[in-house]
Amino acid sequence: MLADEKLLKQLRAEKFDLGISEVISSCGFAIFDKINLEKFVGSFATNLLPSVTRQFGIDHNPSYIPGNEIKGINNSSTK
Repeated sequence: MLADEKLLKQLRAEKFDLGISEVISSCGFAIFDKINLEKFVGSFATNLLPSVTRQFGIDHNPSYIPGNEIKGINNSSTK
């Protein structure tokens, strides 16, 4: 994809205002760089892990996915 100049030219022609990419898969950020997109944000499709929340200086809240960090919790609580 990054070597597909036809596609990159097409994306540049769109003149996007903003790019959004999943942080875990950083390919989107490489595309943004290739098409000279200056404004972009990273997103997470899951709850933020403590190692990430510390980097941003925000509180970690494990309540988004019960059982994610609580050992022995019943699986029925997440359905």
